Amino acid sequence: MLAFTAIPLASTPPVEQLHPYTSVVVQNGSILLQTHNSQPIARLEECGQHVLRQLTMQSGIDVQYHCTVMGARGGKSRAKKTPPPSVELSAVLYGPESLSQDLADYLEECGLYLQDPRACDRNVVYINPQALAELEGVPLWTQEMRAVHDHETEIFQAPANVLADLENDEELVETIDPCALATPLFKHQRQALTFMHRRERGWAFYGPHYDIWQACSTANSAYGFTNTVSDEVVSEPPAQFRGGILADDMGLGKSLTCIALIASDKDSIDLTSPRKQSLIVVRAPLLETWETQLRRHVRPDALSWRRHHGRDKIKIAEELRPHDIVVTTYQTLLSEWRRNDCGHQPMYAHDWHRIILDEAHDIREGSWATARAIRALRATCRWTVTGTPIQNRLSDLASLYQFLRACPYDDPLVFQDHVRRLGRFGNEEALQRLRRLVCSIMLRRSIGTVELPRREDLLVRLDFSEAELALYNRVGTSTLRILDSASTGAVETQGKGNILTCINNLRQICNLGVHARVSVPSHDNQMSPAPQAWSGEVAQQAYNSLVTIGQAICASCGANQDTASSEVADQVGNALQPSLSSCSRLLCGPCRDSHGVDCTHSPQHAWYAVSSMSSATNNAVTPSSIESDDLPTKIKALASDLEMHTLEEKW
Repeated sequence: MLAFTAIPLASTPPVEQLHPYTSVVVQNGSILLQTHNSQPIARLEECGQHVLRQLTMQSGIDVQYHCTVMGARGGKSRAKKTPPPSVELSAVLYGPESLSQDLADYLEECGLYLQDPRACDRNVVYINPQALAELEGVPLWTQEMRAVHDHETEIFQAPANVLADLENDEELVETIDPCALATPLFKHQRQALTFMHRRERGWAFYGPHYDIWQACSTANSAYGFTNTVSDEVVSEPPAQFRGGILADDMGLGKSLTCIALIASDKDSIDLTSPRKQSLIVVRAPLLETWETQLRRHVRPDALSWRRHHGRDKIKIAEELRPHDIVVTTYQTLLSEWRRNDCGHQPMYAHDWHRIILDEAHDIREGSWATARAIRALRATCRWTVTGTPIQNRLSDLASLYQFLRACPYDDPLVFQDHVRRLGRFGNEEALQRLRRLVCSIMLRRSIGTVELPRREDLLVRLDFSEAELALYNRVGTSTLRILDSASTGAVETQGKGNILTCINNLRQICNLGVHARVSVPSHDNQMSPAPQAWSGEVAQQAYNSLVTIGQAICASCGANQDTASSEVADQVGNALQPSLSSCSRLLCGPCRDSHGVDCTHSPQHAWYAVSSMSSATNNAVTPSSIESDDLPTKIKALASDLEMHTLEEKW
């Protein structure tokens, strides 16, 4: 069931004059709620109208509406004017089970989640594809469900919270810090090293810990292998799998843990065996960051590394031999994979001991070219590193399992089928099986469950210089005028992008002072500037502002475009670039190409493609453009503070 709140019409009579149950009609393209005597009382909001139109057009889906009218809550109001009633619309969906997963995917893209149905007048099997194990009993029929009344509160756990149930609670032993490592590890990092060493030994067929596959005795006393998720038994051992997913919360030092794993190769090195070489794949902006991490955490001359990117690409296989680590980017590998001689390229012709994917959720869509390029690499051990392995739904893990080659879940169809079938088990049993599927391969700890040194934040309040204050006041006055116009309705929807730009200008002045590249009015008394017509340039400015405040989020899949994969950022001709509408609805390239542009408004607002790359450089201030004695106030205070601390303290 879907639940919507309708917007009461001005002509809606007092609640005591209304029958509590109403009907639904479509009038002039709008979905209206009306009383038993055909008097319209409320209109469904735009998003709800769009979703219900799409569902009613889908062959095989039948929608049953249930409307409830309730008075204002919280006691009697002292105001003379009677508040409008609260109108709720419930939509119970009927259809074949084969459509359930597609329906769940569509609703999640719209930010909607199914709830237990109310007033269901058909006795049918109840299936909620968005809840893996919310209901006990197999099957559950709708007439067996307890009705939910108005005074009760429904609690629904969105898929984003699934990770909380999949955190590792095993007390892992601590592995000793590798000799090649210069930085001491924290307890949770040494425990992660234990987990990673265990996974690189392959399936734990014979224990002592749980794994997806375990050895068993069959009816004829022969040995077989049981899938602990699906109960499938096979006679031959499944394809070996080494690696996993490191999915600790941001801030827990996943990069250092991966470096420690590579460094531990030196502790058990066999002089007669070939060098164990690791390939680290990162986003282009993080290339220098990873090299800095290696210089900081590895003892001098303990490990050898080089980058494979731009002018520093490795041309022949012989250049690989002296190095323990090669750091490259997703885009570099994608470019080489698209060449006809891909198999002869050093990265693809080499048999790596280990591949580590940083920000691995960038390949969450297995059909993306980047994901296919990464899967073509050859390696013994495969690791994916991401703090957000599940962004929208459990099936986000399917592409990661496909890269890891974790049999049989390297087939996305098998993964989705087994996850869907978990619903036939009871609550506790389904959760245990899900944990075997995920936790045996993925290590996930939230920052609240890990013992870390206490962090102290020092807030220093600074005063603008005279010139900075004057600039801030001029831009601030203009911004307030635009905000006032917006609050009174004088600014059209397309003016939202201008408002974001104005607010971003104030932030830039705080950071860069008079060096901020902002446009200001010529004098304080001028009238509020009219909003610019929506164009490619204005859309790019608005997008840059969204990136700055961390709100460049795809409205469909929820992906943060500021951290979008280099495949998306570097496509020529905006083929996979995001698009932004004049009503500030943002779609990433893949979602736009899959679903088309739809801002949920009628008529549609204008859309323009925007560049992820230019957002990083559009407002950049180069060091050469600032004199040392003319630094912004904030930068000057930071530099002064850094001079007071030793090198060790700055780390």
